[in-house]
Amino acid sequence: DPSRQDCHAALIAMSKEVGDVRTAADLLRSQALAGDAGRVEAACEAAKLYSDLDENTECFDLLAITMAEDPHHLGAAMPLSDSYYKAKSWS
Repeated sequence: DPSRQDCHAALIAMSKEVGDVRTAADLLRSQALAGDAGRVEAACEAAKLYSDLDENTECFDLLAITMAEDPHHLGAAMPLSDSYYKAKSWS
């Protein structure tokens, strides 16, 4: 439940600690989509994890959320350009 931020943060940390990148990415994605405080950073961090998993669609979607909220967010702009390059998406 993303509304329980303390529990949610603990689950994300535990998932990362044991190397379960997929679960950490999914939890961060749910936090970003819930629209709570920290939405932009959660979306950006989840996008990076999905990129590491070669899940480009999820990565693009989450970076789009970040860029819509903060068009000057360098933490999203650079990974977005890297993801487009990685996917060979030029248009």
